[in-house]
Amino acid sequence: MIKKETSLDKTRKYYQSVDMSYNEDEYNPMNLFKDIVVNKLLPLIKTNSSNTIVNLGPLKGKWIPEIIDVLSPKKLICVDMITTFFKHLKKTYSSKNTEIVCVLTEGNELSNLDDNSIDGIISIDALTVGLPSEDIIKYIYEFKRVLKPGKKALVHFQCKINDGPLTQHYENLKIFRIHGHRFAPARSEFILFEKLESE
Repeated sequence: MIKKETSLDKTRKYYQSVDMSYNEDEYNPMNLFKDIVVNKLLPLIKTNSSNTIVNLGPLKGKWIPEIIDVLSPKKLICVDMITTFFKHLKKTYSSKNTEIVCVLTEGNELSNLDDNSIDGIISIDALTVGLPSEDIIKYIYEFKRVLKPGKKALVHFQCKINDGPLTQHYENLKIFRIHGHRFAPARSEFILFEKLESE
């Protein structure tokens, strides 16, 4: 019996086929976008104990220097659905101050991460390429599961997502659309997820 190809299979195939042999400087976001992310948005994740941060969909690590610079995590967990750049990430970004750990995902889960273990999640343009609403919903539930109470996930969607995933009821999870950054293309948006303290 032939297994039907899913949208996650197609996404994985896409990333495995793309030539990503660019130089580090070639794949940087535009300066204004980068400036807003670094100076206004990443600090929304920073807390007194940003010890363990997740970078969801890092690929070759285009945001890792900024994440380390702003959040100073002791451990940065790079979660991706391909292993192509795992060696590169560890070799390039590990230091005495930040341990780089690479974790494989199926593309809609964080099953290798423990409950209530993460101080922040950053995902910029990773949850975009053909990802259906039901997989975004699965990720949101996973954010809620792995984040410590009071901690946040910052997600940039390269294209606007329909309201379905954001209007679900997620107990103890607050969802904010971040407005006012006109540098971002009209079809893209930032969403902030905050896990509330248990009552």
